[in-house]
Amino acid sequence: MRRILFSLIISASPALAEEPSPAASIIDGVYMTQEDLCARAKAEGVEAVAEEGNLVLHAGKLESIEYHCDFVDVIKVNDIALVITAWCEEPDFAFPDLISVTKRNDTTIQLSSVRDQPELPSGNSGTWVKCEGVSMP
Repeated sequence: MRRILFSLIISASPALAEEPSPAASIIDGVYMTQEDLCARAKAEGVEAVAEEGNLVLHAGKLESIEYHCDFVDVIKVNDIALVITAWCEEPDFAFPDLISVTKRNDTTIQLSSVRDQPELPSGNSGTWVKCEGVSMP
């Protein structure tokens, strides 16, 4: 009986293993809007670059010193695209954002942001470059 139970547990283990988040399948590292910011993050740390108001993108969120977007729902459209519902916040103001993410190549992704207030600038849209050798603290 123990052998049967042990066999069942072992065979079920891969099914119980946690799969990576859909966001991590495309946003597979730390991304910034400019290569020189990546170089600074590698030399000085991500915190130093973010403290100046620069956005940092990683699998869980967009963030900076006084601004962040938490990924509430992530849908993988295909091998190179995501649709993300985000909850964004800056001092005294919170808002929803709908973000599409498209992987352009191994080091570049494109974000398109659709806010509920079109008169506001869409700060989350643009091209983001992967920061090689940089990780979140």
